Amino acid sequence: MGAIATNHRTVRAWSLASAALIGAAAFGSPVLAQTATTPAAAATAPVAADDSDAITEIVVTAQRREESLQKVPLSIVAFGREALDNLNVTQASRLEQLTPGLQIGRSGADPRPAIRGIITESIQGNNDPRIGFYVDEVYQSRTSQLSMPFIDLERVEVQKGPQGTLYGRNSYGGNIALATAKPNDQRVEGGADFIVGNYNRFYGDAFINVPIAPGLSFRVAGAAEKRDGFIKSVVNPGVADQDDANYQYVRGAVRWQPPSLDGRLDVVLRASYWNDDSRGANTFNAKAIGQFIDPRLITPPGGTLNVGGGTFTLPQGFNGRSFTGQFQPYSAFRDGIVDINGADIGILIPGNFKSNNDTASFQRIKSQQYSATVDFELSDSVRLRSISALIDFDAVRGGDNDGTASNFGTGFFFTKSKSFSQELQIQSASKTSPLQYTVGAFYFNDRVPDGFLGVRNRGFSTASARASGLPALVFGSDLTTLPSIGSDIQPNANDDWNPLTFQRTESYALYGQASYTFDKLTLTGGLRYTVDDKDLRSARRTPGVFPAAGTFFEFAPTTDFNLTCGGLTPAAAGSTAAPAIVAAALTTRCGQKTFKYFTYRAAADYRLTDDTLLYASFSTGKHAGGFSAAPIPGQIELPPFNTENVTAYEIGIKGKFFDSTLLVNIAAFYNYFTQLQVQTSFVNPLVPNSVISVAGNGATSRAPGLDFELIAKPVRGLTFNLAANWLRARDAEFGILADSNGICGIVAPGGTCSTRPEVGLGFNRGVLPNPVSNPELFTPLRNADGTQIVSNGVPQFLSLGLGGATRVQNMPDITVRAGVAYEIDLGDAGTLTPEFQTLFNGGYILNRALVNFQQKSFFRSEVRLTYQGRNGVSLQAFVENLENVAVIGRTTVSNGGAFSGTFAAPRTFGIRGGYRF
Repeated sequence: MGAIATNHRTVRAWSLASAALIGAAAFGSPVLAQTATTPAAAATAPVAADDSDAITEIVVTAQRREESLQKVPLSIVAFGREALDNLNVTQASRLEQLTPGLQIGRSGADPRPAIRGIITESIQGNNDPRIGFYVDEVYQSRTSQLSMPFIDLERVEVQKGPQGTLYGRNSYGGNIALATAKPNDQRVEGGADFIVGNYNRFYGDAFINVPIAPGLSFRVAGAAEKRDGFIKSVVNPGVADQDDANYQYVRGAVRWQPPSLDGRLDVVLRASYWNDDSRGANTFNAKAIGQFIDPRLITPPGGTLNVGGGTFTLPQGFNGRSFTGQFQPYSAFRDGIVDINGADIGILIPGNFKSNNDTASFQRIKSQQYSATVDFELSDSVRLRSISALIDFDAVRGGDNDGTASNFGTGFFFTKSKSFSQELQIQSASKTSPLQYTVGAFYFNDRVPDGFLGVRNRGFSTASARASGLPALVFGSDLTTLPSIGSDIQPNANDDWNPLTFQRTESYALYGQASYTFDKLTLTGGLRYTVDDKDLRSARRTPGVFPAAGTFFEFAPTTDFNLTCGGLTPAAAGSTAAPAIVAAALTTRCGQKTFKYFTYRAAADYRLTDDTLLYASFSTGKHAGGFSAAPIPGQIELPPFNTENVTAYEIGIKGKFFDSTLLVNIAAFYNYFTQLQVQTSFVNPLVPNSVISVAGNGATSRAPGLDFELIAKPVRGLTFNLAANWLRARDAEFGILADSNGICGIVAPGGTCSTRPEVGLGFNRGVLPNPVSNPELFTPLRNADGTQIVSNGVPQFLSLGLGGATRVQNMPDITVRAGVAYEIDLGDAGTLTPEFQTLFNGGYILNRALVNFQQKSFFRSEVRLTYQGRNGVSLQAFVENLENVAVIGRTTVSNGGAFSGTFAAPRTFGIRGGYRF
């Protein structure tokens, strides 16, 4: 018998190894793959090997009830407690490394998650996230909240594709859902972890669970971290470094399960507090990264430039900035130092994790959350649920606003959210009934003030800067001109609100989903009806109210705004403009609208065997409508934009084989996005020959793809995992209004700008190309009758971008994750597990309009060596981002056409210790 058993195990091991190799060949070995990906299929997390033959399953709540992950007909990647601890998942940014198909780029301190062809692009208060974020089924309305620490979690679920029926609001591309550990009255248990690592990192967390009485228990968890910044300032080291960590987080929970009700009532009360007092990563992006330069266009002061049949005289010269050129690491400001072709094209930017910033960044986040979850089984077949929550979130971040060694500008960006949500559900309670259902009602009330303030240092002058050996900067539509005198940059250099918005949202929804099982076939249908009532107030600069020459506006971050429609907000007391001008600095515009819509889902799954599920689904999702913060000239009312739509199709198979030692999940999907919210342009109905550019609807996008997941345990202790995602996310061609800051801002008066005024229009906030230099990149903006619109004597054009229909921003075509772990049994001493994981990312574009502006493909790997003692003690040595690759997650283009960006973490390493009892 022993020989037969051994032979059987050997055959099974070879079968599993062959399956793993076949899967690697079919879906792209991470060592050989040279293409790219995005979303992955339903999955379990990569796990370290253990002393069991079977692959551990995870219970998830993607359908708002507890179910085995492998039995849910949805694409989900789930991470249980052990995997989260082992892989040091303390923040959402770590999920990107572990989940092919999920991108979590950052804009400064704000995560911008992307799943299956859709990215959270706008994070301002007048918009909503496109990817839902939930903590214990409580919706978080700001993407900034995704930065919260991940502490003492039961699991994390990445739910791919629209979840518009059961989750509703803005679960448009999918969800990231956290489930915190619940108290239990079985025993006292607890634990603590620490991490010490490079960048002077020290992290610590701890939790304890305490039974108070039968049916009553308490649990508290907390964490703190301090770490030096990843981005080092070369001009003010230590002070102006960025992207550090300095936070504290604590959460407490009380659970009550009255013994007299035999477990039918379960009440969990939770409260948490999060304080972040770090330098952060600036307002929207951490550091300047460069601009596109065409050396052929570099022109000395007083020279002429011939472009597209136009001749331009350039008194101050031209640095050659053009999006048709090559990307160069020079900022938009010039310093008088010769760079390329004997010309000064900008200020040289140091390496990937270095900056020229001289001013300290800051990040202040305070968040309090309170929730109550009540589950009550009325009978063996019916359960009532109530989920109530209050959230008070406050984030202010900012820092150096010029990206140079000169103390010229500082930016402040703040976001607040005070929200209340209440959800009621009626559910089937029996797990054996063929009918499973959830019917619910949802209410959400959110108040979100949000704004950006650019503060100017009016003590800065070009003369004093030069005397100190610092760059002599200029600020305005042309960021390449060097002032010819030693005066202040601009005698009326204003502080600027851009703008303040205050959005009130009340959302109501009724929904239901039911599944019925006929032997092996289960049919599911769901429907949700949502009403979003929105009221937006936008305090913007009053048209025609400008300080006279030599005077300026000054604003303070503590400005008290008048949010009455048409109300005026004065500039701060330090302003030198005339009192009447100061009093009318800002005017509040208003938008009010109710959005009503349905979302629905239909699915069928067939159980081929007890361990193999075949499924197909059709679902829809909506991303909430709102208002453009930019008004129509002459109107108080803000123009609305409508909801975005997605129609999603998916077929998949989930299976476990060979006594649950091989898991394979495959999904094919197709998402069609319509009425996408983008900047649109149309005729101004109030002013003849005038154009309005505001947020609106109209763009479309398609995202077909494949997800693949394999976990294999061919022999005890050995675990392989392989996951791949292929995604072809493509935007349809959609033009946007050309910017009015083209080459006319830097040429001598008259000349071509008088005879061909369209050269005053630029592409993507840049000087070149324009409709004269590169007519192939522009198309006329026309009236309904087909005639071209002319605004203030300037024929108007739409810019099509470099490449027409293009890849979706931040969406790689291919991502592949692969890993191996082997657990070595040390007997009574415990276990020792070496582990290797790598992620291949095929690269992605960083700007929708620039197909050649890309994050190149990369490998990012990590290694771990973990000792786990039998007495609850653990010790791990780890290295993450072994290759030390610099990955840009998000970029922003300035008015002059230069870019800033935020990087993912560089190589980090350290020691992690833990104890559980």
